[in-house]
Amino acid sequence: MEIIKLQELQDNFYSAIENSINQKFDINREMNEIQDYIKDIPNYSRFRKAVKPLFNNKANRVFKINISDLLRSQFSDAFNSYIRIGSYELKSFHADTNEMHQIKEHTAKQAYEFSEYYKWLDTLLTSPQKAEKKNEGLSHKEKMLALYYLGLDMRKFRNNLQSAKILSKILDLDESNTKDNLTYFDGINCKVKTETNLKKVLDLFEHKDFKEIHVAITKDLEK
Repeated sequence: MEIIKLQELQDNFYSAIENSINQKFDINREMNEIQDYIKDIPNYSRFRKAVKPLFNNKANRVFKINISDLLRSQFSDAFNSYIRIGSYELKSFHADTNEMHQIKEHTAKQAYEFSEYYKWLDTLLTSPQKAEKKNEGLSHKEKMLALYYLGLDMRKFRNNLQSAKILSKILDLDESNTKDNLTYFDGINCKVKTETNLKKVLDLFEHKDFKEIHVAITKDLEK
């Protein structure tokens, strides 16, 4: 499983609050969802299955991470450690195989990215400026749009899962979100070809050599 990095977590949050009239509420809710995720660790017993939290409303979350129940305790410890002291000491045991050690390292790295996301959200609350997307770089959806207008249309392949695996490797972005973006590329529930994303991608193709692409994006904006 690939690590979902801070930039992608930020991009997803920006997309979620794009049309919000109360961004402070959205930021507070996301931070509360993170706190709940960190606190609600499945309770394992030697003689019974894990007891999961009763309330687990994923609908309110913007973040998309999927940590195995068996690793949730370590993930929470690492997250709290990064928040409190800025570092985390990975604990290894003699019984750990190389594979298990790598899994724990991966979990710790994801916890670090997640802690940076939480701190970034906190900064948005305390900063006087509006939580607007920076003009630097492209979001996940914008990158996929740019490639699409350059001629790489992965939607023509029936298997979105396999397409997402390839495209996520090319973009160095999360596979699950790439698959979701392919699913919601067009149609009624379009979340990729939005006005904001189209305008951002349009700026890339201002040069006369890309006149046809510029015209195509402009037509999509007018729809």
